[in-house]
Amino acid sequence: MLKYLISLSIFLVLGTSLYLFKDEIFFLQKITEIQSAEELSGKFISYATKLEGAQRLQLASLKQTEIFEKISKKKVLWDRLKLPDVVVRAEVPVEYFYYLDLNDRWEFTLKDNVLRVRIPPIKNLTPALNLDELKFSVEQGSFLRNEKQVLEELRQTLMGLLNDKARENQILIREVLKKNAEAFIRNWLIRDYGERELIIQIILADEEV
Repeated sequence: MLKYLISLSIFLVLGTSLYLFKDEIFFLQKITEIQSAEELSGKFISYATKLEGAQRLQLASLKQTEIFEKISKKKVLWDRLKLPDVVVRAEVPVEYFYYLDLNDRWEFTLKDNVLRVRIPPIKNLTPALNLDELKFSVEQGSFLRNEKQVLEELRQTLMGLLNDKARENQILIREVLKKNAEAFIRNWLIRDYGERELIIQIILADEEV
């Protein structure tokens, strides 16, 4: 009886090991079936497009309260008389959303157990303003000046200013976006190729390896 139990245990251990080894070989066979980096990136883009339902992969967001000021100067009487300056201010609660375009170039390189992915340039969607908390104020005014006009001029330039800020703020979300891109790609690999401890390196478009 003891010999039977020992033999059964050995069989189960060997069977489990062979099963795991078979799964590992199956994964390697599937991943090495891909003949080129273009094919690998194509499979990923197809998966991402289907999952997201769009040609972009949104991976980071940032909430900020931006402060913009505009100083308006004016002279009259053939520039001989300087009128008082008008200073207006906008306090803008805003959320920025950052994404990677699936139509741009993605570069996949698989070597040994390291998958390097050079992602395309980071882009931003139109900033989302919180209109309920948007505030305009006159910090310095004059009865000689049209303060409402200066406020309206600031209002008209607001979206352009926010788009500039969105690009400036990319530096704040770069590492978060890289981590989220890595997680997204790892989920794809697990889904399509099985569990695997690949090392995934995300390289930004402007980074040097």
